[in-house]
Amino acid sequence: MRINRNGKQIKMIDRRTQENASWRKGGRVTKRTSKALRTHPKGSQRAKILFACSLIPMLALFCKGYVETRDAMTAPTIENAEEVPEPIKFEELSVVNKTTEEVEVDLFVKYFGDEANIAKAIAQAESGMRPDAISKPNWNGTIDQGLMQINSCHKAKYAGEDIFDKEVNLRIAKQIRDSWEGWHAWTVFNSGAYKKYL
Repeated sequence: MRINRNGKQIKMIDRRTQENASWRKGGRVTKRTSKALRTHPKGSQRAKILFACSLIPMLALFCKGYVETRDAMTAPTIENAEEVPEPIKFEELSVVNKTTEEVEVDLFVKYFGDEANIAKAIAQAESGMRPDAISKPNWNGTIDQGLMQINSCHKAKYAGEDIFDKEVNLRIAKQIRDSWEGWHAWTVFNSGAYKKYL
């Protein structure tokens, strides 16, 4: 390539692949080897390689630290195997989650066993399963109270106790049932009104 500048002819031979350049000024030819052209491509490539190599150990340390941190956060450390709590059994969980009706059924089974269904049907007919139910005065001035409508003539059996408490009421009803050797103390049993609740 030839370039005319200020009346002087400059001849430049661009041979970057051969890593040299020739110059002609006013008939004088000088030849020099360009250090930049000679070293820049190889130096740049060498710098890239060194930079990439320096990143490898840094990346390895970062990955190792990330894995250790993740494991420390997700896996709890158990120093003593005896401190590991036992899993909750299904039976225990079902007891915790029982409804009020299921608890009442358990109390009926507790006090009346195989006759729990009859006792529950009598309670439905007598009080509508309401533990706070109170009847109107009977012909003799007594009243019926609680879940099983215990007559106030039996107050000696529950003296000092709350007859409106479900368990107290059922326990007194069990005593009355056993002393009568049956359910005849309840009018709904004698009339058969309890049967529609079985």
